[in-house]
Amino acid sequence: MVDAVLGLGLPTAVCTIYDANYSPPQRRLVVAALALFNDAISRAAFSRGLPLIDLRLICNEPADYANPIEPSVQGGGKIAAAITALVGAAGSRQLVSTVWR
Repeated sequence: MVDAVLGLGLPTAVCTIYDANYSPPQRRLVVAALALFNDAISRAAFSRGLPLIDLRLICNEPADYANPIEPSVQGGGKIAAAITALVGAAGSRQLVSTVWR
C-alpha cells in the first residue's frame, strides 16, 4: 500500500495506531496486539525513508481519548499539532520530538 501511495509522487508520511484507552486487563491485550500492527507500520515507513508520526507517544494521557478507541478534543488537538509540525518540518527539514525520520 505504501508503495502505491509513493507511486503518486506526493509527499507522504505514515502514522502508527494510537494505543486505546481501555482499562486493565483489556489494555494490556489491546496494546500488545496493536504492537504487531505498529511494528509493520514503522518498518514500512523507515525502510522507505518516510517520516513517522508515532501516535502512541502523542496520545499518551487518558484525557486524550473520548472513549476507549477515539481521540478526544485534546487528543485530536495533539494529533493536529503533530501533523502541523511535520508539514512545517518538511519545509525547513527540522524534526520535532514526536516525528521520527
